[in-house]
Formats: sequence, C-alpha cells, structure tokens
Amino acid sequence: MIFCSSPYFRPTLLALLAACNFLLPFAALGQEPLDGKLPLDPPTSTTAPKPSSTSSASASSTTAASATTARPASSAVISAPASTSSAPSGSSTSASSSAPSASSTTANPASGSGLMPSITQVKAKGPPQPKEYSLPNGLRIILVEEHSLPVVSCLVWYKVGARNERPGGTGLSHMVEHMAFDEVGTFRKGELGATIVRNGGQFNGFTSDDFTAFFETVHPAKLDLALKIEAMRMRSVRFTKSAVQAEVANLKREFEEEKNDPAAMLASEVRCVSFLHHPYGSPTRGWLPDVEGLTAEDAKGFYDRFYVPNNATLVLVGDFNSANALASIKKYFAALPRSATPVPTIRAKEPEQRAERRVLMKYPGKTELLQVSYHAPSIAEQDSAPMAVLEKLLNASISGRLKTKLMEPKICSGANSQFELKHDPGLITITATPAAGQTLQKALDAIDGLVAQLRSQPISDAELRRAKNQAEYACFSERDGPYRTGFYIGYFDSISSWKNAYAWPERLRTVSSADILRVARLHLVPENRVVGFLSSSTASKPAPQQPASPPSKQAAPKTPQADTHIDKNHGHTPISFEASKQTVVGYKKDDSATSPEAILLAQKPASAKAPTPGSKVESAKTSDAKKSESAKSSDSKDAKKADAKKPDTKKADSKTADSKATEAKKPDASKPDASKPTDTRKTDAKTVDSKKTDAAKAVDSKKTDAPKAAEVKKPDATKPGEQKKSEPAKTTATTPGAKPPTPSAAANTPARSALPTQVKSGVPRPPVGSSLHTGHYTRKVLRNGLTVIAFESRLCPIVQITGAIRAGEAYEPPAKPGLAMVLANALNYGTQHATRAQLQSVQEDLGLPPQAMLKFEPGVEQITFQTRCLAKDMVQQLGIVAESLASPALADAEMEKAKQDAIAGLRRSDETVAARVNRALMRSLLATNSPHFPTDPSQKAKVIESLKQSDIKDYYTSTVSPASTMIVIAGDFDGEQAIKSAESIFENWQSNTRLAAEPSVVPSPRRSLKVSVPTKDRSQTMVCIGKLVKTSPSDRDFCNLAIADCALTNHPIFSRLVQRDTDEAVLATSLSTEDINSRFQSIGGLTSWSLIVPTEPEAVAREVNTINTELKAFVAKGMTPVEIQEVKRYLSGVICVRYMPNLSTAAKSVLDAALERAEGDFVGELLLRISNADSESINRFIRNVFRPDQSTLVVAGDKQAIKQVQPKTDTDSKVRAGAAEARADDQPETVSPQ
Repeated sequence: MIFCSSPYFRPTLLALLAACNFLLPFAALGQEPLDGKLPLDPPTSTTAPKPSSTSSASASSTTAASATTARPASSAVISAPASTSSAPSGSSTSASSSAPSASSTTANPASGSGLMPSITQVKAKGPPQPKEYSLPNGLRIILVEEHSLPVVSCLVWYKVGARNERPGGTGLSHMVEHMAFDEVGTFRKGELGATIVRNGGQFNGFTSDDFTAFFETVHPAKLDLALKIEAMRMRSVRFTKSAVQAEVANLKREFEEEKNDPAAMLASEVRCVSFLHHPYGSPTRGWLPDVEGLTAEDAKGFYDRFYVPNNATLVLVGDFNSANALASIKKYFAALPRSATPVPTIRAKEPEQRAERRVLMKYPGKTELLQVSYHAPSIAEQDSAPMAVLEKLLNASISGRLKTKLMEPKICSGANSQFELKHDPGLITITATPAAGQTLQKALDAIDGLVAQLRSQPISDAELRRAKNQAEYACFSERDGPYRTGFYIGYFDSISSWKNAYAWPERLRTVSSADILRVARLHLVPENRVVGFLSSSTASKPAPQQPASPPSKQAAPKTPQADTHIDKNHGHTPISFEASKQTVVGYKKDDSATSPEAILLAQKPASAKAPTPGSKVESAKTSDAKKSESAKSSDSKDAKKADAKKPDTKKADSKTADSKATEAKKPDASKPDASKPTDTRKTDAKTVDSKKTDAAKAVDSKKTDAPKAAEVKKPDATKPGEQKKSEPAKTTATTPGAKPPTPSAAANTPARSALPTQVKSGVPRPPVGSSLHTGHYTRKVLRNGLTVIAFESRLCPIVQITGAIRAGEAYEPPAKPGLAMVLANALNYGTQHATRAQLQSVQEDLGLPPQAMLKFEPGVEQITFQTRCLAKDMVQQLGIVAESLASPALADAEMEKAKQDAIAGLRRSDETVAARVNRALMRSLLATNSPHFPTDPSQKAKVIESLKQSDIKDYYTSTVSPASTMIVIAGDFDGEQAIKSAESIFENWQSNTRLAAEPSVVPSPRRSLKVSVPTKDRSQTMVCIGKLVKTSPSDRDFCNLAIADCALTNHPIFSRLVQRDTDEAVLATSLSTEDINSRFQSIGGLTSWSLIVPTEPEAVAREVNTINTELKAFVAKGMTPVEIQEVKRYLSGVICVRYMPNLSTAAKSVLDAALERAEGDFVGELLLRISNADSESINRFIRNVFRPDQSTLVVAGDKQAIKQVQPKTDTDSKVRAGAAEARADDQPETVSPQ
C-alpha cells in the first residue's frame, strides 16, 4: 500500500499503559509471547495494581523479596477508535481523566528486578489544521503552518498523469514534466534548478499514473523564490523542436536502461496484460514507438490542456506565516489565466477480467521471479481500506503471512506484497523469489495455499490488531516533516480529496476481520489475477507454461523481502518512504539531468563581471525528493555508468554554471576553462543534502573539551606510527627525523596510555537538576544524571527517540579494543527480563517495521541508539529503551552472538575502500597511544574473539550510566510532559559508576607525507588529503572551516575543486562529482578534516597535482568577496534544509549539538556566526589550515596508481611523477589541544 492509518490517540490505550507500568519489569517470561505481548508476571509477584477512579497513581504492596509488576491487558492494544472528521482537529483525543494509572516500587536495575516507574501520561497536541483557499482562476491552496522545523516545502500538484494520455501519445506527461525544468519563464535551460540550489534549497518533479508534481524545500526566507518559480512553470514553459528532440533522445536512453532490469520488464508486461483497456496499462514513460513520434506541438498542446490553475493544487507546509504566504501566492499566481475550455476527464473503465492470464519471460540469468497481481479497489471503494490492512497482514517482517508461509518454510528466499491506492482500481501484487532448489510453480502453489487460507478462515484478533497498528504507523511515518506532509496531502488530493488524507486513518481503524475475509474472497480469486513468471533460460527446471521470447542480456532481479518492495513497477520508479517502505508508483529517480546546452553555456569564457546576488547559473534540473528527506538513498549506478568512458559533468543538483557563475567560481584567472561536455541526463537525481556542506557536519563522537598538553602522555619512541602486518594502509614517507616503527611490534595492538584527564575549554555540562525551556526545545538533567531533551513538532503523531552513551571506542581499555562494538551489539540482544525476539514482537505489535525498532550502534566516542513510534506509544517505547539500558541480558549466549556480529561488521567495513582510507588517514594523524587511534580490524577481531563475558560486563558497568547518557525525544507532545514521563521511567536507573573523563585526542608527533592503501579493484582508486584542525563545532573558527570547506569543494555551483576536477576529466568514470566529498569528524575538541576524491588509476598524479595546486592558490589568495557572499547565501539555506527537514534528522542534529554543549536555537546561532564571519578572519583561517604541505595524503589503488606519487624527503621534496609538492623539510605539525 502507499498510505495507511491514523493520527489520533486511542484513549483506552494510554490509560491502560499508565495503569499497567508496561514492560517494567520483565520477569519469569514464558517461552513464547502471548499474542505478541510479553507475559510479564514474575513468580514472586502475587498482585497487580488495581486501577483507581482518579488519574493519580495507585501503588500495590511489595515485599523485600519481590517487586510489584503489572501485566498489560490484551485490550491495551485493542482500543475503541477515536471519532474524527474528514479534516484533522486541532488536538488529538487524550486519555480520559478517570483513566487509571499506577506506580510501583522499584529495585536496582543491577539486581535484575528491573525498573518500575510511575508513568506520567503524555498527550499529543495533534497536527495543525490545514486551511484551504482558492483563487478566482481556480487554483486551490492548502496551507499547513507549523514552526518547529525551520524549513518550508512548496508543492504544486497537477491532476494529470499517464492515465490522461491518448492512444498513440503515451509518454507525454513524463516528457512535459522533464521539460518543465528547462526553458521556463525568464530562466534559460538549467538556470531554474541552479537558482534553487544556489540558495540552499532542494527540488524535484515526478510523474505518476494520476498526477504530476513539483516541489521545493527551502529556508523560510526563500519561500518567495519557490513560489515565483512554480508560477513561471505553470504557464511559461517553452517547447521548441530541438528541445523536444533532445528530450526524446534522453527518454530513449531510459528505455535502453530498463532492458537491463528483468524485474522491471516483468512488472511492465504483467501490468500491460492486467489492463487491456484502461490507460493504467501503459507505462508512465510511455511506449517507445509513441515516444519516438512525439512533437513540440504534442507537448505544447498537452501542457496547455492540463498545466492550468484550475487543474492544480498548491500545498505549502512548514515554517511560514499564512497571511504573508497568501499574499505572495496571490502576487505570483492570481494573474495566471484559467483554461478557456474544461480540463479533459478520463472515463475509461477496465472491463471485468473473467479468466486468469499468464506471462512467461526468460532471461539468461539464474535468479527467478514470480509476480501475482490481482485487480484491487480504488480509493473511492469501500474495500480499499481492508485491502490496505491485508497488505500489512502479508508484509509484516516478523510474523507476516509471507514470512511464515513462504520464507520460513524456505520455499521462497524473499517475498513482499504491494497495494496501489489509486484514483481508479489498481492492483495488489505479491512478488516472490523461489529459494534454492525450489521452482516457480512450487512458489505459486505456496501463494495459492496462503490465499486459500485467507479466503476460508477469519484472521485472529491479535493478527488484525497488529496489521492495523502497522498500517497506522506507516501512515503517520509518511507525514514526517514538511515535505512528506505536503506529499501526503497532495497525493490524496490528486486521487480523491485532501480531506481523505485525514479520513483515511479512521477508515483503516474500522476494518474488521470480516472485512478482510470479504475482500479476500472477492478479489483474491484466480480469474481476477495475472501471473508473471521470470525464469532462467539456462536453468534445467521445467518452465511453467506459455513461453515468451527472451530479452537480451540482463542482470539478476533483486530478491524481494517481506518488509520491502521491488522499486520497479511497469516502468514506474516509486518513491520509498524511509520508515514504512511503502511506495508511491510514479516517483522517478531519473528526472535529474544536465543538458548539453547547459554544459555549453557553462564552458563559455567567463565574462569580466562577477555574479550579483540575482544572477542566474546553470543547473541540473532536479534534486531527488527521496534523498532530500533521508540521508540513506544512494546514486543510480546504472545511470552513472551509461557514459562509462566519458568524464562526468557537473552534478545533478546544479554543478554547471553559466559564464557569470563560472567567473564567480573561478576568481583566479589562471584557472583553465571547462573541458568538452558529455551528456549526463541519465545521472541519478541528487540532492544538495547528499553533500556534507555545512557546519553541522561534525558528526560521530563530538566533544568540545581539550586536554592540557602537559597531560598528554607521549608514545614510546619505538611505537609511533607502527603498522601491523594485517593493516592494508602503509606509510611510505614521513617527516625527517621520525623514528621508524619497530618491526617486532608489528603484530601487537598499539599501546595506548590511560585516558588523559579532560580539561574543559568549552561550556561545562549542565548540572544535575538543571533545566532549560526555549521555544520547541526543553532540556532537563534528571536527578540520576541522565540528560533528557524534548523537541516538539506537531506535523505528525510520531515520536523519534535518539540517544548516545559515552561508551564508544575511545573509552575502551588500551589492551581490549572492540569492547564498544561488542557491547553495542549485546544491547540489541534483549534484557534480563525479555529476549530479543520478545522485544521485537512487542515492537511489531506497536506497528514498527524493523528499521524503526530500537537499535544500538557503536561509534568512536559514543554508542548511539534510536527508535521511533506513534506518539500514543511513547511511554511504552521509552520503557523498552530504559530496560535495555539498565538491565541488558549480557548472558553467555548473547555475548557470543554480539561478538560474531561485531566481527562481521569489522569485515564489512574492511571491504569498503573509503573506510580503509579514512582509517589509514586517522592512523597517520593520531599517536598510537591516542584513545581515538583506529585499531587494525584483523587485530581487533582477534581481541574480540578472546573477550570474556566478564570483560563486557565490566565495560558496561564502568561506562554505561545515566550520567553518561543523553536522550532526545522529538515529536508531537508537550515538552514538559514528555520530560516528566521520561523522568518517571528512568528515575530508578541508578548507578554508582564514576563518570569517565572525556577522552582527549593525542596527535601524532610526526606527519606522514603519504599513506598507501592497496586495492585490487581499479574502479575504487581514490585520493584523500586530510589533517587535524584546531577547532570544534563550539568554537568561533568552526564557521570559518564550514565556509572555507564549502567554497573549496561543497558548494553545488562555485566549489573550486569539484569544477576543476570535472574540467580536467580525472574522476572515476563510474562516479559523479557528487562523490567528491569532504568529511568533518569532531574528536576530543579537535576536528579531523579530510577531502576524498575518486579518480582514474592513470590520473592519480594529475589528481594530486590538481588538489595541491588549488590548495596553494586557496591559501595564497583566499576567498573573494563574491565567493564569501555566495557561500553564505548557500549555507544560510542548506543548513536548515539538510539538518532540520524532519523528526529523525532533527533529533540527531539536536543530539549532536547537545553533545557539543549547544542548546536551544543552535541552528540560528550557527547561521548568525556564519553571517557575521568577516573576510579577514576567513582568509586568515584558510592560510593557517589549508596548506597542502601540512596535510597527509592517502592514495588508494593498485601498485601502478600508488607508485605515481612518491614524496621525497629532500629540501624541495617534490613528489615524483609530476604530482603535488609536499614540503617534507617542514617541522611536523603540532596540534596543541589547549
């Protein structure tokens, strides 16, 4: 399904949760959960607290040998649905004042009796009320004003898609959407996108069967810019013969790419056979013969019919003032004329299917795929909500029917289902991959058995409850942040009405077991389906019926999983929401393009005039929306490899610029002009936030305090820089006078001194009991030392819980590296009162997919954890967090699993060249006795193997405590109430552990000129340069580092290194300029800065020379006033857009800032510091920091690539092979931590 379930509280649930003290403690568990809930009654407990008639807690008696506990009633998750209207109310219904709550006595977590808090109820404030307006020209406007996140998303939806195309004209909607980024209003081709990203915004466009939409997410101050662009797009797109021909050529390449995806081709054929009459049978891209025949007249006519105000809805969500926004909307849109004729409507209906249809495709691979598609109801039909719940019933990753009936019996290695919620009746599809030794027919038989059971037997109440909770969570998770909320509203408005976006959850709540049985009997019948077989033409298995002509050479299809969807559907590329993995058919990742015309403009000789703040620059068309909301998407490697032997051009989020922009980007007249262009229209859509461009980039293990230099213990003279035989990185040159490593110590773990005492140079920690409340931000240090921060955001009733424990690798005893990794993994293996499987079952019953369940991960300075849930379940999920922190199992069996997980993680990380490069760099920058010094993975694995259970327990006892832990809770609640709830839950987590001193970085006493990382894969060749910088995110100079780094490599238009590298064509052909990246890592009050550049193996020397030359010019001349102006303009927008776009990202940003002692409006303070930075301080910082002769070079590649750079140690110290200079006669860089 795409969107599911409910924004309102279930009163009974919160009341019963408060009454039951759910999850605390877990004791004497049975072997199996009861209906997915934990059997919580311990044998020592004889009574449960009785609910009182008031909201006050009622404590039950206890004895010294027993702890009182409460068992959740089965109704705790089966509550009466709250009544709602079609539009959301101002606040959600809360628990009744007469609802019972409870408190109970507690015991020390260390004793194993668990935590038993007095729970404070937390009420969601409810989502803001959408307001609808309209202009006389028919444009509909929906405003959702909410100020917690400092961004605003502007989306314009047109009710036109593939279903509106006529026979012979398929693909028009897709082509017009592409061209709506080219010549628009006063913008030349490419300038529209460049204008948005230049101001730090993100954008994209997408087409589906039912709609076409465009969006921008920007800083609130840039809202007028977004509105102006969308007004131009609505009526001022220009279509020329040459532009249409170029776009047709681009679309033909998309068709060629699809031939390499057998799963997509099977999906396309199945859909085509499913819809013989309705336009849903045509791909969104259209049919190739139709696309080849499209003309400029066709495109212009289609545009004039549908891109009109009376066929559009403008959705505005986020941090804006409604009155001011309406005035701006009227200013830009009111003068646009409505269409002179009625907008054409589609009346086609698919005739009832009367017999099963089958499709058989063959391809020369080995993996086989089965797809079974049933005709399904539209959103207007009563059965659509039960079908959405049925999809969750099938898809649940732990107890779903596909998992238990197909995957656990090992009939299929992967399976999933997907229900399309559309304007007209669509499909529900089950996709499965047969397991090894199984046939497609056996997989189909298993699906038939599963469906027969659904049609003959009602599902249990527990299964229904679980499926409805999962649908509810998926629904609200898809409303996380302004962009997703705008997408959610606009999507429903396109297929029915925006009010149904808020009525849909109530429809899901009313689904019954009888409804599921009815829709299964009505829709899941053989005569209503199409079965598609993708079989191997090389396999010896009997093929199931109806052979078809095989396609050309293709890659193996991806194996579907129970909690994911195949991201291919009939030529449509869906958007996958990060939490629920639901998909919206029609969201295309291939919409981004850098046109040949834009590249030619960028290559023209620069004019003498520098760009003014209003000047335009060339750009790629779009910035992928999926990446704009989640940091977890990756590039389309297939698209990048289309021009494998050509140099990459500017990246999709406007790496090209016109002549004026080129002048600003290259203030040094000595820089060469751009080289010849190559067409990269098939490059995957990129977002500005995929680059680490701004000051908030200091992630992982942040600290502000610096140690006294006198307290830093110097390493033994025989130990500095020693390398282990198993470490792939090899230092090939060092500064003169450095002592060589001792060969006999090569296999030993580097000796690290005891942790130096940390001297606080920044803001001290807030004292116990202190609190702060400002705006949406509330912080309190509880009596036990735990820091809890509440961040309020009302867009959706989802709560994000993110935290950090100061127990990372830097706190490990020197002789036992790997303890942090093992402990982090061990915390995922249950508690003293609940197994991992039981905790997962409880969380799945709350509706959480695996990626939303509580998970701990190791880091350099912290062990981090995160989870998310519905606001109504926050108390319960916090209880799971508390139990996991205070009473982890740490049993022998779990320890062995945790150790194996840690070793497997080490092996995975060691396979990544980028990780090896970063490790090699840090080993060269840090002394071997530094707490942050990276241990060789193979040596760490050996130590992990030898760790005993007592080692992990001792490490847990010495590091994990309330005082070493910080938790951020972000979501829809009252901040002070959330703090009180957390205080009740965590108040009995006590520890006598003395808080460990924060580890300080110990820089290496010598500097390596070059470090080599041998690799066998020539495509993974890369160059890295880095150093330690004497600043941290809390320092004034950190904004100078952010500004300088942005100008050097991360500005999407004016960055020096990226454009120069592209011009000189030395990038790896399989990578785009997006892969040129800089990295900040805050460690012990300093910052490790590094620049990683992928390159061709033959171009290593040229790449090093390019970096070196550019850095020298950067140091010598500094940044020009124009550059500083452009970088500030960009950072002022992208910092908010990248780091505060939604709850999950905002929670991490708040946590990172708090670890650096920044509180309240830390984003505003950072922006103010950037705005106030003056050119003198910026350029002075550049002169002191970016000198190439004071940096370390790391080269990853084969022997030939590495040999191209051979630094000397003479006075001139020029690198051989004409590479960059490296003045080795200088003294080693001394980074004083003071």
